[in-house]
Amino acid sequence: MAKTGKPVVREYQSEFFVRHALILDTFQQERYSQNFEDAVSLAASIACTVQTQETLLELMFVDSRFYSFTAGRGLGHPERILEILASVSPSRDIPFSVLEESVLARSAA
Repeated sequence: MAKTGKPVVREYQSEFFVRHALILDTFQQERYSQNFEDAVSLAASIACTVQTQETLLELMFVDSRFYSFTAGRGLGHPERILEILASVSPSRDIPFSVLEESVLARSAA
């Protein structure tokens, strides 16, 4: 009002982000499993197809602990997800409940 001499109405649009969760099941008893390799390959394919300019992609998995990495809309680089997937290994010593509880906690936040 000070500059124009009349009331000014400003409209704010709430930001809405589409968020995708890519949850990789790393729980394997064997050191090498073709199923595990196929799952990592599929996760990499999905990570490459998500349009991270418009959405967020969150990769979650358990290796030696729970990991979560978000890419898209200025948060991290999508290429980093591929680097992470290239180094992920099967989790043999940690119970599946660690992944379950961590994912549920992230979704509640």
